[in-house]
Amino acid sequence: MSRKSVLPVVEEMNGLLFYPVQYEGEELSKNVFYTGDAPNQQAIPAVDYLMSKDGGGAKRWVLLGTDYVYPRTTNKILRAYLKSKGVKETDIDEKYTPFGHHDYQTIVADIKKFSAGGKTAVVSTINGDSNVPFYKDLGNAGLKVEDVPVVAFSVDEEELRGVDTKPLVGHLPPGTTSSRSRTRPTPCSSRNGATTPKPRALPANLTSQPKSQPKDCHT
Repeated sequence: MSRKSVLPVVEEMNGLLFYPVQYEGEELSKNVFYTGDAPNQQAIPAVDYLMSKDGGGAKRWVLLGTDYVYPRTTNKILRAYLKSKGVKETDIDEKYTPFGHHDYQTIVADIKKFSAGGKTAVVSTINGDSNVPFYKDLGNAGLKVEDVPVVAFSVDEEELRGVDTKPLVGHLPPGTTSSRSRTRPTPCSSRNGATTPKPRALPANLTSQPKSQPKDCHT
């Protein structure tokens, strides 16, 4: 929102804006350096992974986000992409919450009910400190990655510092720290030292710990 608000001023003054975070794409300005991931570089590869055998073979999708331009545009793109892959409208559930939302119990219960209809994955574009109650309620509901994997694009270690991450092992937080993590949000663990690709810095026990490392992970 702030980028779109300031863009007319930057263009009028012929200035330069360096925008280093993920964004929704569908915008081009000669006055802006967009260095973050657009949906085709982050969200779509994440969906491809979750659709794959390695990612669990998801058939149903919950697109959950904070109510502003990035989640809505990203989910519009993802909805069209999922349909192009043969996913039915009834297998896509799109939900939004306001900034600062702190009660996800009903939404998590809805996700659990929705997942009864087939293998389900959640694509989360929840922003800011709302991630804390979402992950707490997710853990409290007993929804593990084997049941409903969650891939999140707007969560970092500061927001999860006060969350018990033990019930959350395996959920995916793909970051923008390496081109390989953008290409495929692989669930690498941090056993025996650092691994590559490395997700955005999160508590080590939030990243997944598979029995065997994926082929493109290196210890």
